[in-house]
Amino acid sequence: SIWFAPVGRNDGEARTYLVHAGPGTILSEHQHRGREFTHVMAGAFSDVSGTFRAGDFALTDEALVHAPTVTEDGACLCLISTDAPMHLISLPARILQAVTGRHY
Repeated sequence: SIWFAPVGRNDGEARTYLVHAGPGTILSEHQHRGREFTHVMAGAFSDVSGTFRAGDFALTDEALVHAPTVTEDGACLCLISTDAPMHLISLPARILQAVTGRHY
């Protein structure tokens, strides 16, 4: 119930992508190397920083470890731009990332 789609050409470490996730989806716990800018385009998600709804912007950095969760009232679509790919915390998630070669 989740998909990632790159936006434009992602050269170097910086990434820009869309994330769409269904209601109640929990993303793998992760942290960032640098900053992550998130614009919620539709729906809502929450994490340890609070709840972010359509039109909101969220800024995180390497100090935050979180597992964003889409609210139960509908799917969520976000535009995300990062300084570097996220660092997944759990070993199964890191293995999946290595196998698929997808680093968001």
